[in-house]
Parts: sequence; C-alpha cells; structure tokens
Amino acid sequence: MSSRWSFAHTTGAQAWRELAAEWQDLADRLGDPLYFQQPHWFEAYLQICDRPDDLIWLTAREGGRLCAVLPVQRMVKRLGPLKVSELRLINHGHMTLADVCCAHESAELWRAWWHWLNSSAAPRWDRIVVRHTPSDSVWSEWMRDFAPAHSLSSVASSSARTDCRRTLDDLLKACSAKHRSNLSRGRKRAEVVGPLRYEHARTVEELARVFPTFLAIESSGWKGEAGSAVASNPKVLKFYETLLAGFGPRQGCEIDVLYVGERPVASVMWLRTAREIHLQKIGYVQELADASPGKLLMREAFARACADPTLDRLCFITHPDWADPWIPESNPVLEYSLFREGLWGGMLWRLTKYRRRMQEKARD
Repeated sequence: MSSRWSFAHTTGAQAWRELAAEWQDLADRLGDPLYFQQPHWFEAYLQICDRPDDLIWLTAREGGRLCAVLPVQRMVKRLGPLKVSELRLINHGHMTLADVCCAHESAELWRAWWHWLNSSAAPRWDRIVVRHTPSDSVWSEWMRDFAPAHSLSSVASSSARTDCRRTLDDLLKACSAKHRSNLSRGRKRAEVVGPLRYEHARTVEELARVFPTFLAIESSGWKGEAGSAVASNPKVLKFYETLLAGFGPRQGCEIDVLYVGERPVASVMWLRTAREIHLQKIGYVQELADASPGKLLMREAFARACADPTLDRLCFITHPDWADPWIPESNPVLEYSLFREGLWGGMLWRLTKYRRRMQEKARD
C-alpha cells in the first residue's frame, strides 16, 4: 500500500539536528508554511523539554525526498488502571497550535502513513493525540478525508484572527464606537505623560537591540513578581532566544515597542508566516494601565498590517477576551485521538468514549 512512499522515525535532539536542513527545505517548498510547521519551532522546544529522547520525528519520503514530518512526543498516560502508550503531536504552554509539516491535498499519503503506523516498523503506541490543531490545518484536512474507525474528535478552543486586507480606517469603522472611544481616551491619557513613539524591529540587528526591552516590559508587574515572566525562567528565556535565532534571519520574527516619551510601555513579539503575523507574547507596564498601552500598541500593529500588501491577517493564536473589540473571526481549534487498530485499540477507544460521556453528564 505504501510503495510510493517510505516512512521512518528518529529520536532525540541529535536526530533533529540531522533532519533540520532537509525539514526547512520541505517547509520552504510548501510556499506558505506556518511557524509551527518549521524545524526552528521545535529547536526552541528542545530548550525547555526535560526528556528530549522522548521526541520522535516521524518522516515520509517520496522517491527519497522528504515530503512530510510529524513531530511527536512519547508519553505514558493512565486511563483508569491502564497504562496507555501515547504519541502526542508536540505542543506546550508557549506552543499553542500544532500541525504536521506537509502539503495540503495529501490525504492519500496519510492513508499510507496510517497503514505504516500500525505496522511493526513504527514506534510502539496505543493512542495518537493531536491537540490544538486549527480546523484548516493539514491534519484536520486529513481527518476529514480519512478518520480511522477508532478515533475521536472535539473542539478544544478557538483562535482569533482579524482580516487586514483593508485600510485601518475601514477596520476601525467596523469596530464598536466604544472601542474607538477607548483608544482615543487612552491616547490622550498617554500623551499627558509624553509623546507616543512606535518602534518596529524585524532585522537581526534590530531584534537583538529591542529584545531586552521586550523582556523588561513583559516581566514588569505581577508576572515578574510571580516568577512567571519569560526572563524569570532560564529555560523559557532560552526558548524565546532560540525563536529569535531561528526565525529572525528568515524575517519570521518581529518585535514592536510603544514608547511614552522615552519610556517603553508596551511590547509584543510576533511570528510572521503564511501571510499572517501571529501574536506570540505581549506585555505592558501596568502602572500606566489607565492609558491602555497594550491597546494603543495593537492599534499601531493593525495600522502596519493593514498597510502591508504581503499580510492578510493578524492572528491572536488563542482567543483572549481582549481580542474581541478588534472583531476577529473565530477559527475552531480541534483535538483528535486515534487508537491503534485491533482489539486493544478498540477497547481503549470504547473506554475513552465512555469516560468522556460520563464527564459530560457530570458537567451538565
């Protein structure tokens, strides 16, 4: 069934290094790869992963040429008294969305890959879990074309994104009068303190210069006090430094800073891929919260995005309440669980369905 393709798996950090260049070449051939389909995303994850040997790089080749990478993490979970060997598409609290790196319209490949995954050549697993994949992802497309008999799916959350293929004036006209008034009031309050200045960093040199400013703003206030800021955790800090090092030279990472007078008061880090900018992290100085520095910075970001013909959308990645005034569309974020073929997989599937049904009844 898979004579057209060959499949393999490798494990750990060294395997990532050996695969990275070929993986990036694959991503570039896709035309508009998303940041979470690219190898540097997982290079950053290696900085925070406590068990790198549990990372498995599943690959597919056609005629010897890499055509797909499915990055998963091996885990052991409990389902009642049972131990379940799980392969989970890699994500993390700082890595919300996930997908396979592969071209769209590749469902035939997925059918062959599923056959291989159930063979003795594949790594050992009972359940494959794909969490937080957008409804328009390659994986979701595969599941619509061919969902294995023992599989489950659900809507996990949503991702907010705003269409920027219009002028800023048109975007603001579509927003509520209250939102426009809040922006105007915040600007006036900020200008009492000092003139506003907006800085955009995209080159490697610019990013290196403003990254410390971003960190200082993001760690101000309660995040710094609680120890949850990026700069408070050496591993998380290394994660973000690696993102800059990997995506920066490819112009895939950007940082914006808003100043009131000479003081930086808000900053946001973006990842730029697939005609979109994606909001990875934002922070502002809380003592100036009455001036809404985060909203003022977002207005400038929207102004830039709307004026850029190479951008179609601004994506918030998740769907925070504060995104709603910008009238985003809501893209469902889905979760899938696939169980191995055979009696054991079928039993786990039925047990999982039953437990979910009981949990839903308890919530009702």
